[in-house]
Amino acid sequence: GTSKIEFYGRLANMAHRYQDRLKGKEENEKDLLLAVLHEAFAMLEEMEGGEFKYLSIAFGNEIYNDFIDSAENEGYLGVEETKHFLEEMEKKYNDA
Repeated sequence: GTSKIEFYGRLANMAHRYQDRLKGKEENEKDLLLAVLHEAFAMLEEMEGGEFKYLSIAFGNEIYNDFIDSAENEGYLGVEETKHFLEEMEKKYNDA
């Protein structure tokens, strides 16, 4: 239950990073959702590996992900990289 703030916060952070990268360019709802989906799968891998980190209490709505250095936190690579990632994830889960 306490990790839900981190979960939804990270999805929101990814949406903001997508929008920040496109400043001055036209946004696309599909690509925005792909970026958020990419983050959701990244969190799934962390959860399955026992590495999903979150704060027990989110003072001021801050989450663990907010404290990660921005260079390390550039999870969204772009539309083509995200599509490739999702294709790989589909193969992985279809083979399981």
